Amino acid sequence: MKNENLTNHEKNSHMMMQWGQFLGHDMSMLSKEGFDCCHDAIKNLDRCFPIQIDEKDTFYSNFSRNCLDFTRSNHHCSKRFNMAEQYNMQTGFIDGSGVYGPNEETALILRGGNRRKGGRLAVNSKLSKFLPCNYDLQLRRSGLDQPTDFVTGDRRSEGQSSLTALHNLFVNEHNRIADIMYQVISSKNKLSPLQLDELVYQETRRIVTAQIQHITYTQFLPQVLGAGRSNAQGVDAKQSKYNPKAYPGIFNSFAAAAFRFGHSMVQSIFRGEEQPWKLGRFYGDSRFAFGLNGTAYKNELVGLSKQPCQKVDMYVSSQMTEQLYSNNQTEKGHGHDIVATNIQRGRDHGIPSYNTFRAWCGLPKINVISEKPANIDEEVWKNITKVYHHHEDIDLFVGGLAEQHVPDGLVGETIACILERQFLHTKASDRFFYSHSEGADIQPLRGLALNEVQGRMLSHIICDVTEIKQISENVFIQENVENGAKLCSEMKKMDIHGIANEIANNL
Repeated sequence: MKNENLTNHEKNSHMMMQWGQFLGHDMSMLSKEGFDCCHDAIKNLDRCFPIQIDEKDTFYSNFSRNCLDFTRSNHHCSKRFNMAEQYNMQTGFIDGSGVYGPNEETALILRGGNRRKGGRLAVNSKLSKFLPCNYDLQLRRSGLDQPTDFVTGDRRSEGQSSLTALHNLFVNEHNRIADIMYQVISSKNKLSPLQLDELVYQETRRIVTAQIQHITYTQFLPQVLGAGRSNAQGVDAKQSKYNPKAYPGIFNSFAAAAFRFGHSMVQSIFRGEEQPWKLGRFYGDSRFAFGLNGTAYKNELVGLSKQPCQKVDMYVSSQMTEQLYSNNQTEKGHGHDIVATNIQRGRDHGIPSYNTFRAWCGLPKINVISEKPANIDEEVWKNITKVYHHHEDIDLFVGGLAEQHVPDGLVGETIACILERQFLHTKASDRFFYSHSEGADIQPLRGLALNEVQGRMLSHIICDVTEIKQISENVFIQENVENGAKLCSEMKKMDIHGIANEIANNL
């Protein structure tokens, strides 16, 4: 096991990891049920695929554990291809589903149901600028739900405090824009309260979603893939054209393996501003987001922008491999392992080998296990050959993490290749993508709204919503690494009044 300080990234911030998780949840979610697949009575059922723990395991064997629970993903049988196909519970597009939900029913609930007004999203009755809870929305979704559980468009949003903080940021961004837009449009048009609510909500939602798309394609992906490569491959918002023949879904290799590269970037300790906390003690505990009367989330966001992320490599924090899903109430040794889960999920989904994807991405295939690929270091390859005895057995997740990084990027060639193809298809297949300039029936942003969104950065949203004094302008790069802190008062503000006037004049 390596010293975590030696695997810190020299340039990129922990916000890279956090945006990746927020984005990944927007694009995909497995359909599966929870079973105790280590239980003798069910472990051999088709729905179970438990992970056996070797008796020599250096951690779990100390606690007499010989099994990690694993439930297989739900699937349907494709008659066209005569094979099993897993479900995606999200839309597959980058459409802000974490903020608004993946369907109309959820969207209406998050607006407050019959009590919706002003185009706003519902907020907490006790914490005025925080996420609503089940009690506020009069929800009880399962027997395990508590009235105080927070509710967003994605049920995974309370996985850890920094993720909750990012969800809360965008709910507040929506309401900030909606309040101004409602005021301007209501003064110019005699719409009914219901009509005005719907108009303001939909127009605000378009702007917030466009900001998420813009940040992803112009700020996040260039750091992952390298800015030069990102632009050359068309994985940016400038070359934006709707293609109705593009695949409007998520590649299994992306969801079950390649985009999980971010698990290698997670730090053991999240260093929120003046509120550091250890991951393995606070899974599912969002106190560092809702603390300080609902304002602590801004400390998480500032901390993410300053703290380095881990490098993408074969090292993954012990908080993720030994204490996954653990908190202060979890008995020691009873956590889970994200790496084992990722490998098993790839096998559950029938993901082809790493070698197959090397060929698909134009890299030379490995012919024998003794043949080290040129883009994998000697020491790393030796460790791989200790585990795998045949070159075709190497899992995509493992082989992908093992590669040397592409120039100025965070990942190796194979993962970069899969990410490029996914994000190209995600953009091209979405006729509502904010920056499209060509294609039948496209619905992009236009006029002042498009111009204003194209000037936005994630730091601008953090400044506008939280009212902090300063932050690095590019929050994906550590402060003082090519990127000093900047006063929020000096950052460009979105002209919401102008956008609202333009909308009102076109009614």
